[in-house]
Amino acid sequence: MKRGIIGLAAAGAATATLLWGTLAPAIAAMAAIETVQPLENESDEAVKAAIERAVKVAVTGAIAMGLPQVELHAARVLRGAVAVQIIARDTESAVPEGAPAGPPALTPSGKPTL
Repeated sequence: MKRGIIGLAAAGAATATLLWGTLAPAIAAMAAIETVQPLENESDEAVKAAIERAVKVAVTGAIAMGLPQVELHAARVLRGAVAVQIIARDTESAVPEGAPAGPPALTPSGKPTL
């Protein structure tokens, strides 16, 4: 008798979980990704090249996580390195309230624009 009650309770819980999954609103994924790249020297060309490398690494990571909508959030020049932070989302509608809604940094072909 106890097995029957436990089985019914487990089946009810599984059904409730499945129904909740279909009725619950979809949750958008979002991540802040920060990448640091070393600077070869302090010239403008070296800084630009390091920023481009950092953005490419961050965007590649975002795409690998299934977050194709990216925007550059910050870029800092540090002593001997640059740090770049992007915000990556799975949908355009996942922009937090009050945040500026910039265009995605990916072209339709999926290549990042710098």
